[in-house]
Amino acid sequence: MRVVVTGGAGFIGRRLVATLIRHRHDVVVLDRRVAADSDASHLACELAEPNHTSRSFLREADSVIHLAGCPGVRDTGPDVARRRWRDNVEATEAVLGAVRDATPVLAFSSSSVYGGAQVTADGTVRPCRETDPLDPKGGYAASKAAMEQLCQDRSSRGSPTLVVRPFTVLGEGQRPDMAVSVWARQLAAGQALSVYGSLARTRDLTDVADVARLTEALLHAGATGTVNIGTGHPHTLHQIVCAIGRAVGKPPQVRVVPAEEYEVAHTCADTSLLHRRVGSTPHTDVDCVITRAVQSAGLGVGAVADPAEAVTG
Repeated sequence: MRVVVTGGAGFIGRRLVATLIRHRHDVVVLDRRVAADSDASHLACELAEPNHTSRSFLREADSVIHLAGCPGVRDTGPDVARRRWRDNVEATEAVLGAVRDATPVLAFSSSSVYGGAQVTADGTVRPCRETDPLDPKGGYAASKAAMEQLCQDRSSRGSPTLVVRPFTVLGEGQRPDMAVSVWARQLAAGQALSVYGSLARTRDLTDVADVARLTEALLHAGATGTVNIGTGHPHTLHQIVCAIGRAVGKPPQVRVVPAEEYEVAHTCADTSLLHRRVGSTPHTDVDCVITRAVQSAGLGVGAVADPAEAVTG
């Protein structure tokens, strides 16, 4: 099966492409960058302004996995609003417009469209269900919600379309702007870790290897609609910080700073639909996945037993 993967040179994309090739799929990657260590065919292109060649690849695909986009909830760089709209919305519109109506499309959105998991009166974090109303906070989440609407419009016309909402994905090769990457660099440099809001906040963490495996499984299952990819078992930021300390080999100190509006307090996936679709739910070994991420960043690996010490200010 010929699978076109947009964004296949990125963090999740590289792992997914390797998984697809290992299982003997013919993979074509459309991305601004070319991954030198990949066995897939690569075409460097601008998806929001597709050329004849990229349109041809999309038109001839047996399946399309649309990963490309402008990542980063915390991105405050120049022209970020324009970049998000171009890469998350206009690029999606162009990809969907080039694909044949009968071609299955699996498009990556984000758990940020939920606006965080709700906390019940007894303090329990309620997992986010695919049927929950969207409440995007900030420009990144809003652009992903707009991208989802394009996919839903395609689906309403009878074309097979699946929107995937991954929760926090970790692993080797992750982006340097992700929280675990930033904290590992700060700790390796002997600095206090800047944590937004509170160490009691939680995140549903998913191993990038599991995301790749489950994406392929969803593709083969012919799933449509919307599905979460997460574990349903969130970890506190305190647990994550301590795992970074064990991986880097230094006792972490933490400086808690005020959270931005888009920094949600809790994330947690309802995984019941995922389990029904593919027959399994991932479990994340936080120490293992963070150690791999730290090793791949060349920050050294050790082990410490000291808990994180919160230093507010």
